[in-house]
Amino acid sequence: MSNFIQVQIYCKYDGCCFDDIQTSRKPFITININEISTLGPKEDWGFCDKYWEYPYRKLKMHNGDTYLCVLESANELDKKLLEK
Repeated sequence: MSNFIQVQIYCKYDGCCFDDIQTSRKPFITININEISTLGPKEDWGFCDKYWEYPYRKLKMHNGDTYLCVLESANELDKKLLEK
């Protein structure tokens, strides 16, 4: 099994705001699943208009990088982690 997987994100967490998520092109990044520190639960921007359309999960890597992942992609990543 490969240790690398593509994950779709909204943005990198530091400095990211709701407007960034709304205009994000939702790029894919390739990560090493062995470098994942945590994959958080489903969250949203509960105080913004139409926040429910942009659910995400925080993906934190061992090097400190944190990403807001598109929910579907993060859920697929979760399945891969459970298979390990």
